[in-house]
Amino acid sequence: MATTTAAAATEMIGVGQLIDFKWKLGVTAQSSEATATHSAYVAVHLVVQDPSGKQATHALELSLPEFHSFSKQIKDASTLLATQ
Repeated sequence: MATTTAAAATEMIGVGQLIDFKWKLGVTAQSSEATATHSAYVAVHLVVQDPSGKQATHALELSLPEFHSFSKQIKDASTLLATQ
């Protein structure tokens, strides 16, 4: 069975390389549907470079449970790639 490097695996499945990851915590104070919501969210800014070298920016706004799930998925992917 051949060993696949992380770079080769990335190229094979066409996933990009994470170049930048920034996040900040925010609280929604008011919205047009409710006068006072006070719900926390995480704003995430990702820059990903595809195998051809083109960079794309992605912005997400996640609830705290969504951010925890997203964070776990990123950690799991990182662990998987590190073992290759």
